[in-house]
Amino acid sequence: MGVRDYAKKWVQANNQSEHIENFKSSKYFPEKDIWFITPPISYFDLNKPGNIHILLQRENDMEKFIHLKIPYSFFRNNCSKFDIRSDGSRFDLHISAKQRNFLECERGNDINFRKFEVQHC
Repeated sequence: MGVRDYAKKWVQANNQSEHIENFKSSKYFPEKDIWFITPPISYFDLNKPGNIHILLQRENDMEKFIHLKIPYSFFRNNCSKFDIRSDGSRFDLHISAKQRNFLECERGNDINFRKFEVQHC
């Protein structure tokens, strides 16, 4: 079972089913202590309303996730800070799992996702 399958189960188990079509997930990469996501450039679209839900797989339990709820407006308002790929179709998020810069993007300029973390009981 892949990380997306675990993420779908997590979304359903945490009563987040209304968001199941609007989420990205990333497995944890222990060798870099990081999560990688490559969203489409459409996240910067001025007409894109709402939020994207990003699920970051926890280090020690493949079935548990850190949940980020990020407004598309955050991406639009900070588009110059992100690392956009040379073909212009995607940008790279390297979200740190390290304690010193937890939930900061290591492939961008002063991008922090900590304020978007959703706490679940």
